[in-house]
Amino acid sequence: MKLEQRIQGKRICLRNYKESDLTFLTDMWLDEENGKYLSDPTNEYVDRIYQKALDTLGESAYGYYLVIELTGTGERIGSASMFPNEDGQSFDVGYCIHKSCWKRGYGSEA
Repeated sequence: MKLEQRIQGKRICLRNYKESDLTFLTDMWLDEENGKYLSDPTNEYVDRIYQKALDTLGESAYGYYLVIELTGTGERIGSASMFPNEDGQSFDVGYCIHKSCWKRGYGSEA
């Protein structure tokens, strides 16, 4: 699924995932320290099924995969995902902020 337009906050924006974001995202998600708060494995445990899921993120028809950027600079600082619940009116939301940007309120803003 794709957003029709970016979601803009005061300091950050959320935009659709692009294939060129994959290295940034996997470096963040699969990092041992960053990843201890996520369900993703570390690099040594990535299998074929998980890799296929990574390679097809932009094609998801079940939810939104988004990148969190700083407004103005476009620097990527994290990721977010939204998946519609069965009621079609609410979403399950997840996010990850790169450890270099922790403790600045970006997760709350996202």
